[in-house]
Amino acid sequence: MEEIGFLWTGADMDRKDRHWVVMFEELKEYKATHGHCKVPIKEGTLGRWVKTQRRMYTTGNLRRDRQEMLESVGFIWRLKSFSPKDNPEQKALWDSQFSALSKFKDEHGHTRVPCRGYLENRELGIWVHNQRRRNKEGTLRLDRKGKLDKIGFTWDCDEIYEESWLENYEQLKHCYAKKLAMGKPIRWWAKNQRTFCANGSLEPERKALLDEIGFEWWERPEAEHMDEDYGDNVTKT
Repeated sequence: MEEIGFLWTGADMDRKDRHWVVMFEELKEYKATHGHCKVPIKEGTLGRWVKTQRRMYTTGNLRRDRQEMLESVGFIWRLKSFSPKDNPEQKALWDSQFSALSKFKDEHGHTRVPCRGYLENRELGIWVHNQRRRNKEGTLRLDRKGKLDKIGFTWDCDEIYEESWLENYEQLKHCYAKKLAMGKPIRWWAKNQRTFCANGSLEPERKALLDEIGFEWWERPEAEHMDEDYGDNVTKT
């Protein structure tokens, strides 16, 4: 603790500091006995103190030195993230969607399920989005995060968008090189790039890549006619 600049002498600590150190020592003893720092509220003073530390951490009022001391003994800030409890219905739902995601990965080679538009399993895209959100919030259980990590789950949305854009670009490049007709998805994607370029939201490096393959920035209706049933939504990827 001296390494993080904590001062132990009575002259350097006021009454509140001394009380905090006493409770911290009790927490260390609790962990030595139970193997964790998840002290239940029923433990009395220590349980209430632990709850207070979590509340102060959540509100941004916990001193940095105290946060570091607690983390040095494996203190858990969000119990929900680590709770093994789950009702049977929730567990069955999570396991079912995880199996669906694993199948998607086997078929497509990645876990970037569209949040909307995946007709085979509309709920899967929403479920995948929720896993990313919960992980960002710190409320995703570690055992579940571990299972997702094992199948190569993509957590970074920026990475998802970039990979998706590059996949579409490679398809378009192939069509241009082989002079092949474009399918509806790639025609729609190409139209989106024109829209983004026109409104100034297309990244310069992406425009440069499209210029390299001779991308036609003005759509030719006879060559790339958009089917009316393909919708009017514009997505950046």
